[in-house]
Amino acid sequence: MGSRLRIAAVGVAAAMAATAGGIGFLAPAAQAAPTTVTFSITQGALTISVPSTASLNSAVAGAASTYGSLGNTTVSDGRGQVLVGWSVTVSNPTLFTTGASPTSNETVANDHVYYCSGTATGSGLGAFVPTGLSGNLCTTTVGAQVTTGVTGASWTQVSGINSQTWNPTLLVSFISSQASGNYSGTVGQSVA
Repeated sequence: MGSRLRIAAVGVAAAMAATAGGIGFLAPAAQAAPTTVTFSITQGALTISVPSTASLNSAVAGAASTYGSLGNTTVSDGRGQVLVGWSVTVSNPTLFTTGASPTSNETVANDHVYYCSGTATGSGLGAFVPTGLSGNLCTTTVGAQVTTGVTGASWTQVSGINSQTWNPTLLVSFISSQASGNYSGTVGQSVA
């Protein structure tokens, strides 16, 4: 009887091992545990860079106007926003004058200064909106009259970051009694 008991014990042990291996037991249902993941993208800056000096073409006394390139203007938009564009405002904070104590004939009024952006090159998903043609195609008809501030160029944003560069032309028209001399003034460009 001792050997029968041993055989039965071995048979039960084998059956238990087979059952523990997955035969005959139902496996537990799979469990799902979601993980909420967060991250952020830091907004960059909106910047503009312009040359510190520029010289327009010389004109002779009695000429109607002069023009010249201001040099490359670059706007870089690293904000990475959707449907948010930018606009460049052009202003003439100090009048163009000549002489130590300029008279009206030695001063060019703001409404005689015109800005023509011309086309731009760069990258980004959107559209550059120019103001007037550049170079000798910049006229008082197509240019943006600077006065105290005017939109010189803009960008219609779709999404993402962008950067645009253009070489604007400044046209200065003269009154018939404009005095000869070396004129100096400033033109500001700001972006928002």
